[in-house]
Amino acid sequence: LPQLLNNAGISWRYYSGTSIWDAPSMIQGISGSPDDIKDPGQFVTDVQLGNMAAVSWLTPDPGLPSDHPPNAIQGAENFVAEQINAVMKSQYWNSTAIFVSWDEGGGFYDHVAPPVVDGVGLGVRVPLLVISPYAKSGYISHQQGEFSSFDKFIEEDFGLSNLGQRDALPQTSDLMDFFNFSQVPRPPYIQQPIVYSQSLVVPHEIVSLQNEGIYGAINPSIGGTNTTFKFDVI
Repeated sequence: LPQLLNNAGISWRYYSGTSIWDAPSMIQGISGSPDDIKDPGQFVTDVQLGNMAAVSWLTPDPGLPSDHPPNAIQGAENFVAEQINAVMKSQYWNSTAIFVSWDEGGGFYDHVAPPVVDGVGLGVRVPLLVISPYAKSGYISHQQGEFSSFDKFIEEDFGLSNLGQRDALPQTSDLMDFFNFSQVPRPPYIQQPIVYSQSLVVPHEIVSLQNEGIYGAINPSIGGTNTTFKFDVI
């Protein structure tokens, strides 16, 4: 998709400090692009300086902002609030759609069987938050949305061709049903950071503690009914 945006002269930036989530670096045509920002913290700075791209992808650093177990969820909530607050306080708010989602749901359970659309998908559902001056209030979509829906939304928003993959399937939602572009634009809704204690740490592959026999929150991580598990909190 960044290549399509480049071809159309539409600005984009991809913010990620984690190599396995740095998608542009894995694509030969855009690997090494100056629009592939290795510091997620740069997003807020770019917004505040009036340098926000037309399309931005943002992935938090690993650890507290990532919302990944066993970290406390408050760090991730504060990270998301900081990014959205920056947009809401800027000149970009009245023309921006923000999508917040997760790569996995955490519980790995869904009472609805995932639709089969190809050899690898779909999977169990994950949350999606849609934030915009034109987002419908309290709306829950019943269309078949998935990660390709973000591509489809961008393609339709900027008049781009599809990628010929799941974004081209008619059953893949373009997420447009979340919006009412005729409604009175919603004002910013600024959130304050959550104050929480970080004195207790549930370890997750902490190298510095491996000499003490602590490899993660639960050790061993895999076992059966006869396995003795050790749970560490520091």
